[in-house]
Amino acid sequence: MRPGSRFPPVLVGVDGTDLAETAARAGADEAQRRLLPLRLLRVFDWPVGGAAGPGGSPVRRAAREAAEDHLQRLRRRLAATHPGTRVEAALVDGRPADVLLAEAPDADLLVLGAHGPGPLAGVVGAVRATVIRQSPRPVLSAAAAPVLGHHGCPVVVGVDTGDPADVAELLRTAALEASTRSCDLRVVELRPGPEREEGPDLPAAVGRLQATAPGVRMRLEVTGDPAGLPARGQADGAQLLVVGRRAPAGPLSASVRAAVSQSAVPALVVPLPPAPQGATVRALAGSVARPPG
Repeated sequence: MRPGSRFPPVLVGVDGTDLAETAARAGADEAQRRLLPLRLLRVFDWPVGGAAGPGGSPVRRAAREAAEDHLQRLRRRLAATHPGTRVEAALVDGRPADVLLAEAPDADLLVLGAHGPGPLAGVVGAVRATVIRQSPRPVLSAAAAPVLGHHGCPVVVGVDTGDPADVAELLRTAALEASTRSCDLRVVELRPGPEREEGPDLPAAVGRLQATAPGVRMRLEVTGDPAGLPARGQADGAQLLVVGRRAPAGPLSASVRAAVSQSAVPALVVPLPPAPQGATVRALAGSVARPPG
Protein backbone atom coordinates (compact mmCIF):
# COMPACT_ATOMS: atom_id res chain seq x y z
CA MET A 1 0.00 0.00 0.00
CA ARG A 2 1.33 3.44 -0.91
CA PRO A 3 2.41 5.73 1.96
CA GLY A 4 -0.43 7.99 3.07
CA SER A 5 -3.14 5.77 1.57
CA ARG A 6 -5.48 3.65 3.67
CA PHE A 7 -6.71 1.61 0.72
CA PRO A 8 -4.91 -0.15 -2.14
CA PRO A 9 -5.62 1.54 -5.47
CA VAL A 10 -6.83 0.20 -8.77
CA LEU A 11 -3.65 0.62 -10.84
CA VAL A 12 -3.93 1.34 -14.58
CA GLY A 13 -1.01 1.27 -16.98
CA VAL A 14 -1.43 3.97 -19.64
CA ASP A 15 0.76 4.99 -22.57
CA GLY A 16 -1.15 7.64 -24.48
CA THR A 17 -2.90 5.25 -26.89
CA ASP A 18 -6.64 4.76 -27.41
CA LEU A 19 -6.34 1.25 -25.94
CA ALA A 20 -4.82 2.69 -22.78
CA GLU A 21 -7.62 5.26 -22.50
CA THR A 22 -10.15 2.43 -22.71
CA ALA A 23 -8.25 0.71 -19.91
CA ALA A 24 -8.25 3.94 -17.88
CA ARG A 25 -12.03 4.24 -18.17
CA ALA A 26 -12.47 0.60 -17.21
CA GLY A 27 -10.11 1.09 -14.27
CA ALA A 28 -12.06 4.14 -13.13
CA ASP A 29 -15.30 2.13 -13.27
CA GLU A 30 -13.67 -0.62 -11.20
CA ALA A 31 -12.31 1.86 -8.65
CA GLN A 32 -15.72 3.45 -8.27
CA ARG A 33 -17.42 0.06 -7.87
CA ARG A 34 -14.85 -1.12 -5.32
CA LEU A 35 -14.81 2.22 -3.46
CA LEU A 36 -11.05 2.44 -3.98
CA PRO A 37 -8.73 5.16 -5.32
CA LEU A 38 -7.53 5.07 -8.93
CA ARG A 39 -3.86 5.41 -9.83
CA LEU A 40 -2.86 6.09 -13.44
CA LEU A 41 0.72 5.08 -14.12
CA ARG A 42 2.55 6.09 -17.28
CA VAL A 43 6.06 4.75 -17.78
CA PHE A 44 8.49 6.93 -19.70
CA ASP A 45 10.93 4.52 -21.33
CA TRP A 46 13.43 6.88 -22.94
CA PRO A 47 17.04 6.49 -21.71
CA VAL A 48 18.98 9.67 -21.04
CA GLY A 49 21.83 8.16 -23.04
CA GLY A 50 24.56 10.41 -21.74
CA ALA A 51 23.04 13.65 -23.07
CA ALA A 52 24.17 16.81 -21.30
CA GLY A 53 21.98 18.64 -18.79
CA PRO A 54 19.35 17.52 -16.26
CA GLY A 55 16.77 15.25 -17.86
CA GLY A 56 18.81 14.62 -20.99
CA SER A 57 18.38 16.18 -24.41
CA PRO A 58 15.81 18.90 -25.26
CA VAL A 59 13.93 16.35 -27.37
CA ARG A 60 13.67 13.96 -24.41
CA ARG A 61 12.54 16.75 -22.08
CA ALA A 62 9.89 17.87 -24.55
CA ALA A 63 8.62 14.32 -24.99
CA ARG A 64 8.44 13.82 -21.25
CA GLU A 65 6.56 17.11 -20.76
CA ALA A 66 4.07 16.09 -23.47
CA ALA A 67 3.54 12.73 -21.79
CA GLU A 68 2.97 14.43 -18.42
CA ASP A 69 0.50 16.88 -19.97
CA HIS A 70 -1.48 14.07 -21.63
CA LEU A 71 -1.52 12.08 -18.38
CA GLN A 72 -2.83 15.00 -16.33
CA ARG A 73 -5.56 15.76 -18.87
CA LEU A 74 -6.66 12.12 -18.65
CA ARG A 75 -6.65 12.33 -14.85
CA ARG A 76 -8.86 15.41 -14.90
CA ARG A 77 -11.34 13.83 -17.33
CA LEU A 78 -11.71 10.71 -15.20
CA ALA A 79 -12.04 12.73 -11.99
CA ALA A 80 -14.87 14.65 -13.64
CA THR A 81 -16.69 11.55 -14.92
CA HIS A 82 -16.21 9.57 -11.69
CA PRO A 83 -17.07 11.93 -8.83
CA GLY A 84 -16.22 10.61 -5.42
CA THR A 85 -13.27 8.56 -6.73
CA ARG A 86 -9.81 9.84 -5.85
CA VAL A 87 -7.74 9.88 -9.04
CA GLU A 88 -3.97 10.28 -8.96
CA ALA A 89 -1.46 10.04 -11.79
CA ALA A 90 2.28 9.46 -11.96
CA LEU A 91 4.87 9.55 -14.74
CA VAL A 92 7.76 7.24 -13.88
CA ASP A 93 11.01 6.65 -15.75
CA GLY A 94 11.95 3.04 -16.40
CA ARG A 95 10.99 -0.09 -18.26
CA PRO A 96 7.20 -0.58 -18.43
CA ALA A 97 7.01 -4.16 -17.17
CA ASP A 98 9.50 -3.50 -14.36
CA VAL A 99 7.68 -0.38 -13.12
CA LEU A 100 4.21 -1.96 -13.27
CA LEU A 101 5.37 -5.09 -11.45
CA ALA A 102 7.14 -3.00 -8.79
CA GLU A 103 3.84 -1.24 -7.97
CA ALA A 104 1.61 -4.30 -8.39
CA PRO A 105 1.93 -5.65 -4.81
CA ASP A 106 0.48 -2.40 -3.43
CA ALA A 107 -2.55 -2.48 -5.75
CA ASP A 108 -5.91 -4.20 -5.41
CA LEU A 109 -6.13 -4.70 -9.17
CA LEU A 110 -4.03 -4.00 -12.26
CA VAL A 111 -5.76 -2.85 -15.45
CA LEU A 112 -4.14 -2.99 -18.89
CA GLY A 113 -5.41 -2.25 -22.38
CA ALA A 114 -6.10 -5.04 -24.88
CA HIS A 115 -6.67 -5.37 -28.60
CA GLY A 116 -9.72 -7.66 -28.63
CA PRO A 117 -10.93 -9.30 -31.86
CA GLY A 118 -9.71 -7.98 -35.19
CA PRO A 119 -6.48 -7.76 -37.18
CA LEU A 120 -4.37 -7.78 -34.00
CA ALA A 121 -6.25 -10.65 -32.32
CA GLY A 122 -3.75 -13.08 -30.88
CA VAL A 123 -1.21 -10.36 -30.08
CA VAL A 124 -0.54 -10.24 -26.36
CA GLY A 125 2.63 -8.15 -26.45
CA ALA A 126 5.80 -8.58 -24.41
CA VAL A 127 4.93 -6.08 -21.67
CA ARG A 128 1.38 -7.30 -21.17
CA ALA A 129 2.44 -10.97 -21.22
CA THR A 130 5.16 -10.34 -18.62
CA VAL A 131 2.86 -8.39 -16.29
CA ILE A 132 0.01 -10.91 -16.58
CA ARG A 133 2.36 -13.81 -15.95
CA GLN A 134 4.20 -12.29 -12.98
CA SER A 135 1.74 -9.96 -11.23
CA PRO A 136 0.87 -11.05 -7.68
CA ARG A 137 -2.46 -9.25 -8.03
CA PRO A 138 -5.34 -9.92 -10.46
CA VAL A 139 -4.97 -8.26 -13.86
CA LEU A 140 -7.96 -6.94 -15.82
CA SER A 141 -7.37 -6.98 -19.56
CA ALA A 142 -9.78 -4.28 -20.69
CA ALA A 143 -10.71 -5.12 -24.27
CA ALA A 144 -13.87 -3.09 -23.85
CA ALA A 145 -15.50 -1.01 -21.16
CA PRO A 146 -17.28 -3.32 -18.69
CA VAL A 147 -21.07 -3.27 -18.54
CA LEU A 148 -21.73 -2.72 -14.86
CA GLY A 149 -24.97 -3.48 -13.06
CA HIS A 150 -26.75 -5.01 -16.08
CA HIS A 151 -28.69 -8.08 -14.94
CA GLY A 152 -28.66 -9.62 -18.42
CA CYS A 153 -24.86 -9.80 -18.55
CA PRO A 154 -23.31 -12.71 -16.62
CA VAL A 155 -19.79 -13.27 -15.39
CA VAL A 156 -18.20 -16.26 -17.16
CA VAL A 157 -15.38 -18.20 -15.49
CA GLY A 158 -13.30 -20.74 -17.38
CA VAL A 159 -11.89 -23.67 -15.39
CA ASP A 160 -8.91 -25.43 -16.98
CA THR A 161 -7.12 -26.64 -13.84
CA GLY A 162 -7.45 -29.91 -11.99
CA ASP A 163 -6.09 -28.64 -8.67
CA PRO A 164 -8.96 -28.57 -6.12
CA ALA A 165 -7.58 -25.56 -4.20
CA ASP A 166 -7.10 -23.59 -7.42
CA VAL A 167 -10.62 -24.47 -8.59
CA ALA A 168 -12.10 -23.36 -5.27
CA GLU A 169 -10.17 -20.06 -5.30
CA LEU A 170 -11.06 -19.31 -8.91
CA LEU A 171 -14.75 -20.05 -8.34
CA ARG A 172 -14.85 -17.92 -5.19
CA THR A 173 -13.31 -14.98 -7.00
CA ALA A 174 -15.75 -15.31 -9.91
CA ALA A 175 -18.73 -15.62 -7.57
CA LEU A 176 -17.68 -12.47 -5.72
CA GLU A 177 -17.39 -10.61 -9.03
CA ALA A 178 -20.88 -11.82 -10.03
CA SER A 179 -22.32 -10.91 -6.62
CA THR A 180 -21.00 -7.34 -6.69
CA ARG A 181 -22.37 -6.92 -10.22
CA SER A 182 -25.76 -8.44 -9.27
CA CYS A 183 -25.57 -10.90 -12.15
CA ASP A 184 -25.48 -14.62 -12.94
CA LEU A 185 -22.36 -16.79 -13.01
CA ARG A 186 -21.56 -19.18 -15.85
CA VAL A 187 -18.93 -21.80 -14.97
CA VAL A 188 -17.34 -23.28 -18.10
CA GLU A 189 -15.37 -26.54 -17.87
CA LEU A 190 -12.49 -26.16 -20.33
CA ARG A 191 -10.63 -29.44 -19.73
CA PRO A 192 -11.05 -32.32 -22.19
CA GLY A 193 -12.81 -35.51 -21.07
CA PRO A 194 -9.77 -37.57 -19.93
CA GLU A 195 -8.54 -34.72 -17.71
CA ARG A 196 -12.00 -34.20 -16.22
CA GLU A 197 -12.10 -37.84 -15.12
CA GLU A 198 -8.90 -37.42 -13.09
CA GLY A 199 -9.58 -33.97 -11.63
CA PRO A 200 -11.94 -32.62 -8.96
CA ASP A 201 -15.70 -32.99 -9.20
CA LEU A 202 -16.57 -29.61 -10.69
CA PRO A 203 -20.37 -30.01 -10.41
CA ALA A 204 -19.93 -30.71 -6.70
CA ALA A 205 -17.62 -27.69 -6.33
CA VAL A 206 -20.20 -25.45 -8.04
CA GLY A 207 -22.90 -26.89 -5.78
CA ARG A 208 -20.89 -26.06 -2.67
CA LEU A 209 -20.24 -22.56 -3.98
CA GLN A 210 -23.94 -22.06 -4.72
CA ALA A 211 -24.76 -22.91 -1.11
CA THR A 212 -22.46 -20.09 0.06
CA ALA A 213 -23.79 -17.56 -2.46
CA PRO A 214 -27.54 -18.16 -2.78
CA GLY A 215 -28.08 -14.75 -4.34
CA VAL A 216 -26.03 -15.65 -7.43
CA ARG A 217 -27.60 -17.94 -10.01
CA MET A 218 -25.00 -20.38 -11.32
CA ARG A 219 -24.87 -22.65 -14.34
CA LEU A 220 -22.21 -25.19 -15.31
CA GLU A 221 -21.34 -25.78 -18.96
CA VAL A 222 -18.77 -28.07 -20.59
CA THR A 223 -16.81 -27.20 -23.74
CA GLY A 224 -13.40 -28.86 -23.36
CA ASP A 225 -11.92 -26.06 -25.51
CA PRO A 226 -9.72 -23.54 -23.64
CA ALA A 227 -9.16 -21.39 -26.72
CA GLY A 228 -12.91 -21.08 -27.27
CA LEU A 229 -13.59 -19.20 -24.03
CA PRO A 230 -13.86 -15.73 -25.65
CA ALA A 231 -16.52 -17.02 -28.06
CA ARG A 232 -18.36 -18.59 -25.13
CA GLY A 233 -18.30 -15.26 -23.30
CA GLN A 234 -19.66 -13.41 -26.32
CA ALA A 235 -22.37 -16.04 -26.81
CA ASP A 236 -23.46 -15.54 -23.20
CA GLY A 237 -23.35 -11.75 -23.57
CA ALA A 238 -20.87 -11.70 -20.69
CA GLN A 239 -19.67 -8.52 -19.01
CA LEU A 240 -16.54 -10.25 -17.67
CA LEU A 241 -14.43 -13.35 -18.29
CA VAL A 242 -12.49 -14.81 -15.35
CA VAL A 243 -9.52 -17.15 -15.87
CA GLY A 244 -6.81 -18.50 -13.59
CA ARG A 245 -3.08 -18.12 -14.09
CA ARG A 246 -0.63 -20.63 -12.68
CA ALA A 247 3.08 -20.30 -11.77
CA PRO A 248 4.75 -17.05 -12.93
CA ALA A 249 7.66 -18.95 -14.48
CA GLY A 250 5.47 -20.92 -16.87
CA PRO A 251 3.93 -19.84 -20.19
CA LEU A 252 0.42 -18.45 -20.36
CA SER A 253 -2.18 -21.21 -20.76
CA ALA A 254 -4.37 -21.43 -23.86
CA SER A 255 -7.37 -20.09 -21.95
CA VAL A 256 -5.49 -17.07 -20.57
CA ARG A 257 -3.87 -16.27 -23.92
CA ALA A 258 -7.21 -16.48 -25.71
CA ALA A 259 -9.00 -14.38 -23.09
CA VAL A 260 -6.48 -11.53 -23.09
CA SER A 261 -5.77 -11.45 -26.83
CA GLN A 262 -9.05 -12.27 -28.56
CA SER A 263 -11.90 -11.35 -26.26
CA ALA A 264 -14.21 -8.40 -26.84
CA VAL A 265 -15.16 -8.88 -23.18
CA PRO A 266 -12.91 -7.64 -20.33
CA ALA A 267 -10.90 -10.56 -18.92
CA LEU A 268 -9.83 -10.86 -15.29
CA VAL A 269 -6.69 -13.00 -14.86
CA VAL A 270 -6.48 -14.36 -11.32
CA PRO A 271 -3.05 -15.54 -10.05
CA LEU A 272 -3.20 -19.02 -8.54
CA PRO A 273 0.13 -19.47 -6.75
CA PRO A 274 0.68 -22.11 -4.08
CA ALA A 275 -0.62 -20.71 -0.80
CA PRO A 276 0.71 -21.60 2.66
CA GLN A 277 -1.68 -22.97 5.24
CA GLY A 278 -3.96 -20.24 6.55
CA ALA A 279 -3.13 -17.76 3.77
CA THR A 280 -5.79 -15.37 2.55
CA VAL A 281 -6.74 -14.30 -0.93
CA ARG A 282 -7.97 -10.71 -1.23
CA ALA A 283 -10.62 -10.11 -3.86
CA LEU A 284 -12.29 -6.76 -4.48
CA ALA A 285 -12.18 -4.79 -1.24
CA GLY A 286 -12.60 -7.79 1.08
CA SER A 287 -10.81 -11.00 2.00
CA VAL A 288 -11.69 -14.62 1.41
CA ALA A 289 -9.88 -17.23 3.51
CA ARG A 290 -8.28 -20.11 1.66
CA PRO A 291 -8.94 -23.39 3.49
CA PRO A 292 -6.01 -25.30 4.99
CA GLY A 293 -4.45 -27.98 2.84
